Amino acid sequence: IMTLFSFLCAVTMIHCLMNLKKGVFSAGHFEDELVGETYSKIVYLFYVSKYVEFLDTYFLILCNRPVIWLQYLHHIGAPLDMGIIYYFNIEGAWIFVAFNGIIHTFMYYYYACSIMKWKFPLPKQFITLLQMTQFISGLGVLAPYYFMDDYWKNDEKRFVFLFTYGYVLMNLFMFLNFYARTYTKKQTRKTD
Repeated sequence: IMTLFSFLCAVTMIHCLMNLKKGVFSAGHFEDELVGETYSKIVYLFYVSKYVEFLDTYFLILCNRPVIWLQYLHHIGAPLDMGIIYYFNIEGAWIFVAFNGIIHTFMYYYYACSIMKWKFPLPKQFITLLQMTQFISGLGVLAPYYFMDDYWKNDEKRFVFLFTYGYVLMNLFMFLNFYARTYTKKQTRKTD
């Protein structure tokens, strides 16, 4: 269900982006006369889904698997960030929804494969690489909003911009550390 939900959110958000009257790097996405209502609904639903994702952590606990700080901080920060993005009508919401929706399509499909004992068609570290790519490209795509006067002069939007940058950078460093400890050290041990 979450695989399909993530995919539909990403596709719907991309549709909204392609039909924004003033274009992607403009103010007023939530009020856009063509797609504003859909844009707003998708951002809200994606925000609510960040609470559903707490089940990932509960699932690990129930399976008696260790839960690392990356899991806690990533899942606590996501609803906070999406919540303020939705509450303050932040134009960059599309970045979170589209990019994260694509990643979660793969991630939840991986979870489904694990539960159903199916073979996941890609290497497991592919998901972590996708997440790190999402963080780096998301920061890059968010950056132009810094130069928009309508955006940057608004105290709430500036706060959300800085909060999001901090949250995403934290995630990037935690995922880089996770990748290095989980996948690179395993490969070095295999070659020894």
